[in-house]
Amino acid sequence: MQGRKITWQEAENLRNVQPGNYWFDPRHGWYAACPVPVDDDGLITLLADLSCHHVTENDDGTITVSPSILCRGGSLEYHGWLENGAWRNA
Repeated sequence: MQGRKITWQEAENLRNVQPGNYWFDPRHGWYAACPVPVDDDGLITLLADLSCHHVTENDDGTITVSPSILCRGGSLEYHGWLENGAWRNA
């Protein structure tokens, strides 16, 4: 899945966040919305705080994250990579 960089202002209330989005919040660092379905209210269900990851911003504005990203919440789990803005399942 191809992700999309959004601004932290777009992400601030989480209503505009879609699966695969990622953003940099100048107050807290990089975040990503793992590519899992949204809940019944249309909200993203798994967010990744990337503060424990190495994030490289590429020349085209996409990001590459290492190591892999593991998100868990309730009964949902996502494990994969975000490379050049594209999500790839583990």
